Amino acid sequence: MLPVKYSKYLFIAASACALLICVSCASLNNRIKQADAIAQKASLQKNAAAGKNFSLITFQRISDGKKPLHVYIEGDGKAYIKRTMVSSNPTPGNPLGLKLASSDPSPNILYIARPYQYYESAGSFEDQSKYWTTRRYSDEVVSDINEIISQVKGKNNLRDIILIGYSGGGALAALIATRRDDVILLVTVAGNLDTDFHTKLHNVSPLEGSLNPADFPDKLKKIKQVHFVGGRDTVVPPSVAESYREKISPTPENFSIIEIKGNTHSKGWDKNWRDTVNKYF
Repeated sequence: MLPVKYSKYLFIAASACALLICVSCASLNNRIKQADAIAQKASLQKNAAAGKNFSLITFQRISDGKKPLHVYIEGDGKAYIKRTMVSSNPTPGNPLGLKLASSDPSPNILYIARPYQYYESAGSFEDQSKYWTTRRYSDEVVSDINEIISQVKGKNNLRDIILIGYSGGGALAALIATRRDDVILLVTVAGNLDTDFHTKLHNVSPLEGSLNPADFPDKLKKIKQVHFVGGRDTVVPPSVAESYREKISPTPENFSIIEIKGNTHSKGWDKNWRDTVNKYF
């Protein structure tokens, strides 16, 4: 039996761990409730959609079979707590992709969250966390999101698709565009379009197991694209989009990089998004 003084320290440590777990759970629940409230205000219905590898949370509103489907893909979310500390759950605290989707006045909206976002974690953290870290843009992630888009499109007899991705969701939107023939416009907001350039820029490890949009020039160069970059974005600066443009050599008349001077990586984008949609889509 441990001496009383050591038992006291163990009790304090155990209590501290329990408190941290409770705080973490409360934070996750608040993030999920926040997303539900944003979606509900925009009349977006919540669903869980099953792919081959993941069950992904979607929010959608479909009301006009003759109009394009606007597909929004969320960013990486809360992937890391610190530079080298992986988060226990990637549910975003600021779901900017969802905020953009909720501001879009178009009749057909499909928002797709990333793997394990808006879910309480279950199973092996090691098996899960790679899908919001090194394998965040892996073939299995791209394939499942692409499959869910096809499911919604087929169920509602829709024809054309506009892909919109925020941050890391921009990388996925571009990768998905390479696998489809119904994309009439690819849009990214602070999109990580050249992941190799981005990791070198920040001097971090390469994303082993992930795909890089800039490696698919033949399939992307002919797709009409608009990429919004923030003049004050230090996370995914405009140079990332410029590197992507250089590598894919797109048709000039089908490709635009639009810099919004005052925007950072996470601030300013949802302020006038409705007007942006009406102007560029």
